[in-house]
Amino acid sequence: MSIEGKRLEFAEALALVADVVGFPYKPSTPRPGDGWPIFTGAERDEETGMFALGWRVLMYLPQDQRAASMWIDEHIADLIEALYKQGVAYVDAFIPVNIGTTDSYIYGLMLTTRSE
Repeated sequence: MSIEGKRLEFAEALALVADVVGFPYKPSTPRPGDGWPIFTGAERDEETGMFALGWRVLMYLPQDQRAASMWIDEHIADLIEALYKQGVAYVDAFIPVNIGTTDSYIYGLMLTTRSE
């Protein structure tokens, strides 16, 4: 699987979740519910010799703190399930993040994943 092909798989899996639009790259003007993968590198498995690919998925959240928190509550299980059931990636962790700058806080959600 190519990295570009994997990006498309992420976008397609994310799009299976209600209120989510998946993109292979960050959209120029993200909206709440938009998500995209970021390739973070690869690590060799010592037993198999194969590489595990690291990915982060960023989700753009509503820009009200309460609404952002509620969005995570309402969608996280479906996001994890969609990525896993579609065979795209296994989610290791998720955390709310600032996807803006230090001067401009933008609510986001980051899912840390791995895949073959």
